[in-house]
Amino acid sequence: MGYTHYWKNPNGFTPEQWARIVQGVKALQVICKDEGIDLEDGSGEDKPEITTDRIWFNGRDDLSHESFAFDAKPIEFNFCKTAYKPYDAAVVAMLVYASLVSD
Repeated sequence: MGYTHYWKNPNGFTPEQWARIVQGVKALQVICKDEGIDLEDGSGEDKPEITTDRIWFNGRDDLSHESFAFDAKPIEFNFCKTAYKPYDAAVVAMLVYASLVSD
């Protein structure tokens, strides 16, 4: 099984909520960089993907594991295994922030 984060969002996000989440992940990128945590796109090779409907990132090189893919649309079930690698902190921060935005 491994160390895994699970989430669901059966209602999706409104455009306003998603805009706040995008702002949050952009701020998170700066914090991660300051702390020496390199975030790349889901394949671990380029900058994180942050769009109007999806956030997709991973760690870099051997500090990557499974991609974190977070969507604005409704999600019944999703998960990400991070193996405790440094980008795990960004995954946890995103999930916590998104849960606060959706309340």
